[in-house]
Amino acid sequence: MSNFVIELPEDMKSFVDRKVTQGMFTNPSELIQQLLAKEMASEGQEELEQKLLAAVEQNRKGLSILWTKKEFDLLLKEHRERFAAQE
Repeated sequence: MSNFVIELPEDMKSFVDRKVTQGMFTNPSELIQQLLAKEMASEGQEELEQKLLAAVEQNRKGLSILWTKKEFDLLLKEHRERFAAQE
């Protein structure tokens, strides 16, 4: 793992300290890692939604892009793998 230093406003530092003290996380790094993993998963979900919405919009304009079952399965597989890697 890599290390780096971050600066937090006092209210954020207090929040992190409180979560660790409450036993929700073993240390501040664990909290930050979990937050980043959630953000990365959310980003992957947004990307998938954007691709699907773009396809719907093209369909509305009469510019349908036909996805084969193989292409659609590949898109879902990529999304699932990315999500699983971030958990």
